Amino acid sequence: MTMEVIPAVDVLGGEVVRLIQGDYGSVTRYDVDPVAVASRFVAEGATLVHVVDLEAARGRECALDVVERLSAAGVPFQLGGGIRSAAVARAVIDLGAERVVIGSALVSDAASAKEIVEAVGHGAVVGAVDVLDGRERGSGWPRTLVTLSTEPRGSTTASHCRLGGYEYTRGNNQPRELPLRSAGDTRG
Repeated sequence: MTMEVIPAVDVLGGEVVRLIQGDYGSVTRYDVDPVAVASRFVAEGATLVHVVDLEAARGRECALDVVERLSAAGVPFQLGGGIRSAAVARAVIDLGAERVVIGSALVSDAASAKEIVEAVGHGAVVGAVDVLDGRERGSGWPRTLVTLSTEPRGSTTASHCRLGGYEYTRGNNQPRELPLRSAGDTRG
């Protein structure tokens, strides 16, 4: 298993933002173009940028304009936030994303997660799990979905974010709560 460190850009209303532990009431707006930030990451050596569409994570329409602009700028990126259907995943990949990141669908809608993987291929899907107090958080973090399942449901890439201490630059954010397995690992 290899680990890849990927810089992230959170986007809300077309701007780069920062939320404290997923709290939309604690938005810090940077009034910076997300494409400019992502391009800077690439110029500084990033091979991929993780872009989070926070509006789509809350159930709104995916910001395909940002996806198109990232592609036009030649930024290699993966997109997360609100990827809950095969149609949206396919549109994002067709517009130039290297991968889509799905989280909530992994635990709340297994059929949709499977359809997403089938639509874009398992290599283009990252299964993401955000964890607080040992429980998976979904839909942009405001609610707990279920107790964690370690089954990635067809994805060959997994992402984990431990929310306790999130974004406070107090060291690395190691996956202490979740023992990830490969899709072929049948150990209990």
